[in-house]
Amino acid sequence: ANQEEELLPQPVPTRPWMEVGSDIYHISGDDYLLIADSYSGFYDFAKLRNTSSTSIIEELKKWFSVHGVPDILLSDGGTQYNSFEFKQFEREWQFNQRISSPLFSRSNGLAE
Repeated sequence: ANQEEELLPQPVPTRPWMEVGSDIYHISGDDYLLIADSYSGFYDFAKLRNTSSTSIIEELKKWFSVHGVPDILLSDGGTQYNSFEFKQFEREWQFNQRISSPLFSRSNGLAE
């Protein structure tokens, strides 16, 4: 069995929306995207059409347009977050993605 790895320390956010966590949840046959601000604890979720990179990007663009673009987006590094399309979105919208520690999902912040 895989053991949880040690949590790697990360800088603490100093303002809202500096660092947000994002994760996909499957509940009762539906897919949802959760986003959570590491500084304030604010979170929101949206029902997804599907779990493609395109759907994830559409929802993140809505949130970023309202709250601003974070400096860092935490994710579990799922295929949607590692696609060419997502990497292009990351460059165009000028944020950095940080992948949570392997086998330590809590490092994805409040989104986990």
